[in-house]
Amino acid sequence: MAKKYSQEFKHQAVQLILEEGKTVAQAAHELGLHENTLYRWVTEVKKDGDQAYRRQRPQDEVLHHSTGAANMPHTSIRNVSRSMV
Repeated sequence: MAKKYSQEFKHQAVQLILEEGKTVAQAAHELGLHENTLYRWVTEVKKDGDQAYRRQRPQDEVLHHSTGAANMPHTSIRNVSRSMV
């Protein structure tokens, strides 16, 4: 079964790259994602802007990774990536 990520998770992941200047490789490593997944999300944002990820159902929950975020449901990506440094 495919992993599902919330629109907010995708947005924050892309912002690590576009606004904070992290490389796709860095962000993927910190978040436990495959680089191709992040490249696809960045491409969607560049192409569709605010309409990116609208195919996602709102009830889908953020998939938390082995970073310890599973026990912190309201943790943002920035907080998770900072705790890994």
